[in-house]
Amino acid sequence: MREMRAIVITRFGEPEVLREERLPIPEATPGTVVVRVRAFGLNHAEAYFRKGVWGEVAKVSGIECVGEVHDPGSSKLRSRERVFALMGGMGRTIDGSYAEYVRVPESNVVPFESSMEWTDLAAIPESYATAWTFLRHNLETASGQTIVIRGGTSALGQAAINIARDLDARVLATTRSRDKTRILEELGAEPLIESADLSREVRRRVPAGVDGVIDIIGTSTLLDSLKMARYRGRVAMAGFLGGGAHSRSIPCRSCRVACTSASSPAHSSLAAPIFRSPRSRSAISSRVPNAEPTGPHPPTFSISIRSSKRTDSWSRATRVERSSFGHRRCELRGR
Repeated sequence: MREMRAIVITRFGEPEVLREERLPIPEATPGTVVVRVRAFGLNHAEAYFRKGVWGEVAKVSGIECVGEVHDPGSSKLRSRERVFALMGGMGRTIDGSYAEYVRVPESNVVPFESSMEWTDLAAIPESYATAWTFLRHNLETASGQTIVIRGGTSALGQAAINIARDLDARVLATTRSRDKTRILEELGAEPLIESADLSREVRRRVPAGVDGVIDIIGTSTLLDSLKMARYRGRVAMAGFLGGGAHSRSIPCRSCRVACTSASSPAHSSLAAPIFRSPRSRSAISSRVPNAEPTGPHPPTFSISIRSSKRTDSWSRATRVERSSFGHRRCELRGR
């Protein structure tokens, strides 16, 4: 039986619980496709999987990847076709992308064309598919509307800004650091410094209220985000960068609220053209090969580490250190 290398969760805990093991290469079953993983991104959800915060999970983590079709099964995909894969239970109920090969539901595998490097591509699927879902379906963003994105310098925030600007929407985006306002300006957003009562500044700029808000910070700012929205505006909570503290009840009857953390396969398919868009760019601070090169052959797959920072100084977002088996391990710590 042919084997592959995989990074597995040996028990719940800190990054030290991750180990490399050899597992059988999966075979396609009805309704599934086997992808040869070329690179994968790291997500906050995977840290929760590893720690056991969300209960029992798959042995192999990873909710997204880019690569090539290894076994198309009964699908219409072609062998060696470039694809991205995300969600569909990856890392949670089925083994995920922290491996050389992964078996994914056919509905969650999408072909694409791109000349970008694998490590750049790996930071796109989950961020852009999620941003696309929030903007196009939760907020129903249209040309000429005004949108606020709280947590704008995060990977998801930057993806949302790119898509919103491509839709010809006006974007106000927040950051906690004045040093990062340049990032927002380069993306075409109007920068705002994050604060507990940010709605006052937003209402000063847009007295009638904004059409939509994507709140990536979470429950600590959600109530203030509701104050920004116009009558029948929309607010979508897209993450918990500020922690997951309990929020008071929502005293709002004049706007619609959406809370979601996953993108559907259908939305992923619609987002596939993003890989060809000139606005698509990934917020990567580090590219980590899965093993140290030991000869003329490159590593089989790589890890793309998304960050709110554009430089290799990533201490506030992650801890990166050597593991005992030659990999680097990463502990996501918020914005």
